[in-house]
Amino acid sequence: MSTDRHVEKEIPLYLLDELEAAERARVEAHLEACPRCQAELRAVASLHRTLQARPRWQPGEPLLQRLRGRLTQRLRQERGASRAPARAGRWRLLPRPALVWNLAWVAAALVVGVLVGRSWRPVEPGPADADLAHVEEMREPLIADIDFIDFDPQSGQVAIRFKRVQDLLVRGKVQDARIQTLLAHAVRTEANPGRRLAAVKVLRQSAASPDEDVVDALIHAMKRDSVAGVRLRAAQALKGLVQREPVRRAFVAVLLRDPNPAVRIQAIEALGRVPNVEEVAPYLQAAGREDENAYIRLRAGELLQNQKMKQKLL
Repeated sequence: MSTDRHVEKEIPLYLLDELEAAERARVEAHLEACPRCQAELRAVASLHRTLQARPRWQPGEPLLQRLRGRLTQRLRQERGASRAPARAGRWRLLPRPALVWNLAWVAAALVVGVLVGRSWRPVEPGPADADLAHVEEMREPLIADIDFIDFDPQSGQVAIRFKRVQDLLVRGKVQDARIQTLLAHAVRTEANPGRRLAAVKVLRQSAASPDEDVVDALIHAMKRDSVAGVRLRAAQALKGLVQREPVRRAFVAVLLRDPNPAVRIQAIEALGRVPNVEEVAPYLQAAGREDENAYIRLRAGELLQNQKMKQKLL
């Protein structure tokens, strides 16, 4: 690929501020000396300005009320955390001998006290998978490692074992916010690709409208995971959320930059679901010109042609 063609492909990402500092500097240096790419930049920027001037989608009142409720609940939790002891939760732990448990609790209390300044009540040992009391919330810095993820699609139950001062096994529904927090943590930080893949698969089964943390974790996996299979599963999980701007921008970056054609195919199919294809037309044009995969070039042309036909009918 020539330098001009390469920079033309990077121009949409340049305008979206999706390039790393070194790549951005290289594009800017090329633009200073290349009239052809300068014209391309002006054309794409003009289209962006036109699209931005159009009325934007506004969330309905039911969605706004739900978001306000979540914010209010979160603020109450933050205010109450420093005043009230941790309340009983529904987490479960593996059985421990009483002496070992007491010693572990003393060590855990010291470590947690240093890290987050919280006070914790001792928890009496119970039978296998008994409720773990006095745990109000899970915080990612205290999760050392996630070494087991299992999902039962029939019951919707998820089992996750991770290290957090001492080994814990937690169980809950896939819709449980704390389960999703652990899964999102695994997607971002777990060294084992099989466990990252398992976490992505389970998150795909979560609510039809996942919260921002889950979406951010899936975007991270789709754009940055080193394993193509993980990126592919994350793209499949995000395809139905392309109406959200961060997801849409992530699919644009994947379409133009991911080295795996299967992942790029997921991206172009997702962008084909955008209600106004004109919004992503510059990126479809870039893929139609530059992508080495014949199906992606053909699909980009089909989407652009369908958009032109719709405009004529209107």
